[in-house]
Amino acid sequence: MSDKLFIKGTLILTLTGLVSRLMGFFYRIFLSHTIGAQGVGIYQLTLPVHAIVLAACCMGIQAAISRLCASFTALGKEKESRDALLLGTFLSMALCGLLSFLVYWNADFVASALLKEPRTAVLLRILAFSFPFSALHSCVNSFYYARKTTGIPAFILLLEQTSRIGSTYVIYLILISQKKEITPVIAAGGALFSELTATVACMLALGLDFSRENYKPVTGLLRRILRVFFCMCKGTHRNSPSAVKYISHIPPASAKNNTATSINVLLKEIAQIAVPHSVNRLLLTLLSGIEMVLIPQRLLLSGINQTDSLSVYGIFTGMALPLILFPATLTNSASVMLMPSVASLQALGHEKKIRHVIRRTCENCFFFGGAVGCERCAAVFLPEWYLPDEFPNHTLPLDSDRTEFFAGYLAAHPEILEEIPICAIKISGSGFKSLTHRDFMGGILSLGIDRAVVGDIAVVSEAEAVVFVHERIKNYILTELTKIGRDGMKTMEI
Repeated sequence: MSDKLFIKGTLILTLTGLVSRLMGFFYRIFLSHTIGAQGVGIYQLTLPVHAIVLAACCMGIQAAISRLCASFTALGKEKESRDALLLGTFLSMALCGLLSFLVYWNADFVASALLKEPRTAVLLRILAFSFPFSALHSCVNSFYYARKTTGIPAFILLLEQTSRIGSTYVIYLILISQKKEITPVIAAGGALFSELTATVACMLALGLDFSRENYKPVTGLLRRILRVFFCMCKGTHRNSPSAVKYISHIPPASAKNNTATSINVLLKEIAQIAVPHSVNRLLLTLLSGIEMVLIPQRLLLSGINQTDSLSVYGIFTGMALPLILFPATLTNSASVMLMPSVASLQALGHEKKIRHVIRRTCENCFFFGGAVGCERCAAVFLPEWYLPDEFPNHTLPLDSDRTEFFAGYLAAHPEILEEIPICAIKISGSGFKSLTHRDFMGGILSLGIDRAVVGDIAVVSEAEAVVFVHERIKNYILTELTKIGRDGMKTMEI
């Protein structure tokens, strides 16, 4: 993939993501005014279930489709690319359909025992119908990402968001006209309708694409699957005459430079990519879901009543977090385009170009930190009463003066610094060897420390650097970092 295509695709997805997030932000404001912060909190409690289902049935297969379709397209194998799409989509929808059935019939148990909120049961039953449709349009989006045709997924995303807002508003008007209570059901109904709309758009896009390429999935892929299945059911040996009769049209597994197109090999390739990716995404989503469910429960233990705890949870997850994560739109778009880019270059054997694309992507993403000159930042939220009296109405200084203002203000109020779990450690070598940023970073990470708790490293000289780390690993670094390579190190907190 050329730099121009990569940048174009990233910009399209970024602009679409920004518009979609902006629409979603105002949509959440509408929900907060109609069903209240508590209602938003109840609806947000169901989202971890939706995320877990997609992580288990969709995310890994989606990555496999993007990877395989990009490779096939780069090699000019358009038919095999569409075979991978249909087979992956079929598997994803089948798995999602099974989990949808389980969620629907066990909604009361999930709501009461796991989410600790019985009022989410009806929402889970509504959302259960949307899971297969979510899987379908996610897989179709991966297919178009692999082909670098980002305009279609971008349009579908905007269409989905528009239909979500419009359908929710229509349901709201219907309930108002019938003088019925406005509940979080309107949000679940809007989500289901938006998935249906996105699915219809995906089917239309695929229909046009298949007709242009004269691709016939029913007479092609499905017949091959049925023939392989027939041989498996009969227990027929693959080399027997009857087996050859039913699967003779299936090409054999490819040699070194050819991608195998048989159903069995394609299934194996999808599984090799999808299974580890799905397990990883499932574990991450489970941990995130547990965290989200625990938030209102911990608030209850702190003395807040159930209504207020759900309200706080709804404001945090439905309003604050989307706004905080707003700048991540660009980096998310770049990551989506990076997968098919690397897959295409790998299929063509362009190893040097792969390193170039990854390096350029990482370098550009490094520009998006929390402050000027910083690449790794942590957000700190201070209450209003921390602001000094010289700023009336709690107004902040201009951007050009903020860094200097907060540096002086924090220096004059060290009690604030005590609440921020970040500390600076000075690392000094003997001076006989010149050390670079890479050397200091390698020495720290060689201790088994997670990169997430290590901030920027300011290299002062060839033998000295200052590293910003989370407070919980401070003592470990001070005691264990004694050498970088063969050079002895001294550490001290500053």
